[in-house]
Amino acid sequence: MGKDQDAEVIQPTSTLQDRVDIVGDGEMDFSAADGVVKNLAVEFINKLPEELQRIQSALTELIDQPEEETHKTVLFRLVHDLKGQAGTFDYNLISIIGNDLCRFLERPIPMTPRRLKVAGYYVEAMQVVEDKKITGDGDEFGIRMVDTLHSMTQKVLSEDEG
Repeated sequence: MGKDQDAEVIQPTSTLQDRVDIVGDGEMDFSAADGVVKNLAVEFINKLPEELQRIQSALTELIDQPEEETHKTVLFRLVHDLKGQAGTFDYNLISIIGNDLCRFLERPIPMTPRRLKVAGYYVEAMQVVEDKKITGDGDEFGIRMVDTLHSMTQKVLSEDEG
């Protein structure tokens, strides 16, 4: 674009900022924005089973062809996207479990049957969180589940190295 040409700036028709009102002494009223987030939370909860099914399907493809790096990449991306959204909507355990699975998948190691089994346990754990509708950081059950996954992962990785 040369100096003689004018650029057209296109503004979005509606932003989250438009839903925040300034009231009183310059304080912000987030009630409209909170309503948007609550609607997104309902949408997230409704789509969560479908997203977990997509993750399970990606894991199945990886199990069927563990040497195919693109299957590992697809699984990583699906889990990464879900874990990023989950915490926003109070599914912190899915974020924690998903983050741990991403750290496991990003290791430059072949996906042996034992490692695939570990990945499967992480996917199952996320499914349990959804099935039981465990929000927040979870209770003692959630903490034990994460601790068990960590212990199992460390055992498999240390045995593979030894």
